[in-house]
Amino acid sequence: MTDQKQQALVSLGLVLDTTEASLASLVNPAENPTQLSLDLSLLHKDFISILSFIYTSTTKLSLVLKSSSPSYKAALEPLKELSDRIASLPHCLRLIQTDHGKTLAAEATAIAKDVLQSARALFQILITIHSPQSASHHNAGDDYLIITGAVHEIVEKARSKDGFSKDNLAAVIKVWKCNQESLDDGKNEVQETLDSTEDQDDFDNGWDELGFTPGLKPSATEMERIKKIHAIARLSTLFHQRILQDVLKPLSSSLPLPSETNRILDNLAHASSDFLACSDNFVSTMYLPQVAVNMGLELDSYQRQLTHLQESMDPLILDTPSEPQLQGLQPSRTSKTPEHYAKLRKWCTACINQVNKNIHELARELKEAETPIG
Repeated sequence: MTDQKQQALVSLGLVLDTTEASLASLVNPAENPTQLSLDLSLLHKDFISILSFIYTSTTKLSLVLKSSSPSYKAALEPLKELSDRIASLPHCLRLIQTDHGKTLAAEATAIAKDVLQSARALFQILITIHSPQSASHHNAGDDYLIITGAVHEIVEKARSKDGFSKDNLAAVIKVWKCNQESLDDGKNEVQETLDSTEDQDDFDNGWDELGFTPGLKPSATEMERIKKIHAIARLSTLFHQRILQDVLKPLSSSLPLPSETNRILDNLAHASSDFLACSDNFVSTMYLPQVAVNMGLELDSYQRQLTHLQESMDPLILDTPSEPQLQGLQPSRTSKTPEHYAKLRKWCTACINQVNKNIHELARELKEAETPIG
């Protein structure tokens, strides 16, 4: 083994250790984050800059360490750059985590974790390819190029227009949109189940694909439950969508957002994600054989999370948009009037009341069921 090759392998081992350490710090962040507070726009720029350096350096590294004709001396510079940038990534994240919102910090952490995991895989395969013990490095073929492409894809997505959110409000809206899509999927799943019963001659067709045990058909009671689940899911999903369209999207932010505003936004994002989890569990109880007890338990959890979602939204539906809870957030011209918020609150109350009516009717039927239906 040449000295240059040995030096390159040592450097690969060191950058791999640095990557492992950075990943560990993301999984187990410091209990006392830094008290230093910096402008979010600068931190956003620094974060993207670090990712861009990692993008460029992994490209250089893959080119100079190609298995067919490696240049070990040329690999030292990108390896040094990678080591420095990867080591600086956790510090940048800690500054974002300090007082710029938990939802934004979670998004940044997820991006960093994806990049570091892909970079780690790249370093590992390059060590394997160029190790003296590797007698079949050519068999690794283009695997390292595929992994390099994965790093590129993550960074390009983060740098795109819809990539890393500019602030906590944008991060919350992104979470909300993602959850909305999943809620729509759940509602559509129930709708497809109902639609499949319209042609009684083909009643068996497709039930196994929808998750039902082949050969089982819903009884009249079970079909009524599925109809109630659909009504509940449809109205609740509409409520969730209305919050996105008429509460969150019309808002714009002025940095820095006060900690109380970030707390309200973070609570809203958590409430949305918790509600989605309960919704998925609740919808799954329609599958045969239905168990009334399990459906009742999931229904109770669903209603609690829906109430929590409504309570988390309330601080953002104000009669006076300049109230303290909204410091740093400005409603659009079309939605900042008291009349807009009064109509919105009235609609939300009516929607939730209708959901609760269906929930109470289903709960009453389930309590009357003495034994699981199967």
